Amino acid sequence: MKKLLLLSFILLISSCQKAAEQYSLKPSNWRLVFDLGDNNQLPVKITVNEDQTITIKNANEEILVTEVAIDGDSIFIKPPVFEGYFKGKFESYSLITGVYLKPSLDRIVPFQLNAGKEYRFDETNNKGIATDMSGNYQTVFSPDSKLDRYMAKGVFNQKGNEVTGTYETTTGDYRFLEGSIINHTLKLSTFDGAHVFLFEAVVKDSVLEGVFYSGNHCWEPFTAVLNNEYNLPDAKELTFLKEGSDSIDFSFKDTNGNIVSLNDPEFKDQVVIVQLLGSWCPNCLEETRFYQEYINSRQPNVKFIGLAFEYEVLKKKHLILLIV
Repeated sequence: MKKLLLLSFILLISSCQKAAEQYSLKPSNWRLVFDLGDNNQLPVKITVNEDQTITIKNANEEILVTEVAIDGDSIFIKPPVFEGYFKGKFESYSLITGVYLKPSLDRIVPFQLNAGKEYRFDETNNKGIATDMSGNYQTVFSPDSKLDRYMAKGVFNQKGNEVTGTYETTTGDYRFLEGSIINHTLKLSTFDGAHVFLFEAVVKDSVLEGVFYSGNHCWEPFTAVLNNEYNLPDAKELTFLKEGSDSIDFSFKDTNGNIVSLNDPEFKDQVVIVQLLGSWCPNCLEETRFYQEYINSRQPNVKFIGLAFEYEVLKKKHLILLIV
């Protein structure tokens, strides 16, 4: 009986010690893999730094994540600027499992983090180097849909099996894409803290036939043909004043609840740049940084107004941000 009680006590102490174990991130290269369902995985390369910060890597883009909190075997990771965040659990010192959440959109994507893995896509079974697909591609997304169909320009550079580039559209681009050609199948992915994008396509005779996955909530087919002469329509032909209008005009509340209008005295006889943006938009963030750097370096006699459309966070209300 005493031996049984002693064994039970030892097991209890051991269990408590295990539950109380404080984990930490091993400084090294890790592989982040989003599970999109239906056997579709979206991998991203990251590096855990000595100070326990994280660097997300997409081709030439590096995103530093400083908001990392670990409590026992639980971990919370919050990429900068955007609302999405990771909640995970250490299965071991080299494996973390959990979910990536975007609360305003009710989106949840399962993920795994594996330490010591430096590759993006697994090329173990690749049988050789594919034909170089560097160049510009005339691309159509949702080609069979009259409602959702839209054009894009694929811009790619290939070295060996490794491919980098992006898809440019009339409203922005699909960020810094990085991936490989594996047995004549192109795989590209990116994660910028806001968007989880995966492109997969069969490559044959300079033609791509594939699928674009946006997280685990949306996908659409696309086709692309090598065409180095192809360009998207001129932006000046896409954005213009309606016939009969001399200027734009608006009145919206700023972040302090005050009504701001182009007719306000501070804008009289001033050059005013109006930026249409959303805080959820990485392209808009880069544009804002460009304007801020321009202001700081030149201090021009120009006024900037940002009209932000927060379609989910503010329940489809408009918000004005002022950069002066």
